[in-house]
Amino acid sequence: MLILGYATIYAQGDTAAIPDKAPKGLFTKIDTMLFGPQLPTINIFANDLEQYKSDMLKMRVLRVAQYVETGKQIMIQIEANKQNEKKRAQKKYIKEEEQILRDKFEDELKNLSINDGQVLVKLINRETGNNCYKLISQMKGGITAFFYQQVGKRYGYDLKQGYNPADEKQLELVIKQLQEQGQLLSLKPARV
Repeated sequence: MLILGYATIYAQGDTAAIPDKAPKGLFTKIDTMLFGPQLPTINIFANDLEQYKSDMLKMRVLRVAQYVETGKQIMIQIEANKQNEKKRAQKKYIKEEEQILRDKFEDELKNLSINDGQVLVKLINRETGNNCYKLISQMKGGITAFFYQQVGKRYGYDLKQGYNPADEKQLELVIKQLQEQGQLLSLKPARV
């Protein structure tokens, strides 16, 4: 039985023979982790409350990830259109895109909780590299951005606040776990 298993099992040593990759009789230095999936990250929580908070954050990230991805795609389209169009045509294009988004997502976004909105703002900042205030100001103007900033402050979050991965360790950990599990593929690694 052991002799038959030798053909498919490689040891954890420094060198291993790879019959179909290396020339016959030569040993090459390889990493045996290439032959199998990475082990998942395991978190150990101090208590049930910490685990509950982490699980809730996972649910929130999954809930708002589609909006972040859609917003990112729209931003890319607007930036591409910005180079080809004049200012008036660009404003018209932005209004049309805004109306499409309102028709598609307005009811769903109204039903998000305050905490979901905070995660949404953080993920938008993380994905775009700009804070939400700056993005709104560029797209809709300074007065509209100021209005949304005041509404955001009323609900406990600041649109001018940037995203720092060092300050959001729990969020980064949750995103990494969801990506490892294959549940969240669209978000890119955070910029440091």
